[in-house]
Amino acid sequence: MKYIIITDEIGVEFPVFCLAPQSHQELATAWRRNDSLRVVSAGFVEFAADGSATVFGRSTGLNLGPRPQDARIISTFYHLTLKTAHRADQR
Repeated sequence: MKYIIITDEIGVEFPVFCLAPQSHQELATAWRRNDSLRVVSAGFVEFAADGSATVFGRSTGLNLGPRPQDARIISTFYHLTLKTAHRADQR
């Protein structure tokens, strides 16, 4: 699955994923409509059964690749999303 990492004006970074046949550049363009957001890395991600992420490859259109911290950011986002969904189901 393709991903990009976006940072906002205060430095908060978050991943955006794409399963559709879009390019990294098209995905980034959709998010860069807000001038305060900046794409800082891009690539591909695979998830293991435990939710850990492996990042690889690069975006030729954006000329960006994964950074060392991307796998940790993506795994954390994945686990927080599951926890939030689980809490919502408990209500």
